Amino acid sequence: MLKCIKKSFDSMLTSTTSVVETASGESNITNIQCTFQFVKPTTNLPLIELALHLSAAAKYIPSQFSAINIRVSFGVHITTCTVFESGKIIVVGAISLSHSLFASQMYRQWLSSFVCTFIDPKTKARTRFNLVNRGLLNDYRVNNIVACGNVGHRIKIKELHDSCPWDTSYSPGAFPGCALLIWVKPKKNCKCNVDEPFKKSCPCNLRSSIFDSGKFTSYGIPTLEHVNYS
Repeated sequence: MLKCIKKSFDSMLTSTTSVVETASGESNITNIQCTFQFVKPTTNLPLIELALHLSAAAKYIPSQFSAINIRVSFGVHITTCTVFESGKIIVVGAISLSHSLFASQMYRQWLSSFVCTFIDPKTKARTRFNLVNRGLLNDYRVNNIVACGNVGHRIKIKELHDSCPWDTSYSPGAFPGCALLIWVKPKKNCKCNVDEPFKKSCPCNLRSSIFDSGKFTSYGIPTLEHVNYS
C-alpha cells in the first residue's frame, strides 16, 4: 500500500525542496519539524504492540526514551517520526512544507493499518480494534524550520560581534561561529524575555549561526515567510 501511494507522489515531491530568494542570495530549507495528534486525547496508544507491528522500522527502548522512533524514506528524503503514548506525533527531516505534510500523512496512514489494544487513560480499560480509518491528523502545525545559506562574501566575525554585542554571542575558543539573534518583530515591542533577552527564544526572534566563510544556519524559524529574515 505504501509503495503505491509513494509512487503516485514521487513526481510531485521531486521539486519540493524549498529555496527562498533573499537579498544576499539563497536560503535552503534543510529541516522542518511538525507535530500532529494521531488519536483522540482520551485514548492512549499501546507502544509495545505498535513497535512489534513496525518491526525493524521502529526503535523502542522504554528505559531510555518513552516513545517510538521510526525512520523512513518516502522517495525524497529520510524523515523521522516520534510516536508518544498520548498519540502525539513529531515528524522531522522534511525539506519543504509539502514534504512535511506528505510525510505526516504517510505516517498516519501507515500507523492506521494495524490492529492494536487501546488503553483508556482514566479507567485503564483495554479496547482492541482496527486502526484503519481511525487515525487522525488533528492539530497539525509546523513548529520549527531550519535553513542554511551563504551571504556570498567573507564575514569579519569579531567586528560583527563588537558592533552589536547585545544581539550576538561569540566565543571563538568554544565555537568558531557567531550566534546572532534576528528580530522578526520590532525589538522594542518584545515583552517576552525582559530579564534575559538573549538567552531565551520567543516568537519575536529567531537565531542564526554565521561563520567567517559567509555561510550561515538559521533555526527556530516559525513560518516560511520568516526565512527571509535569516
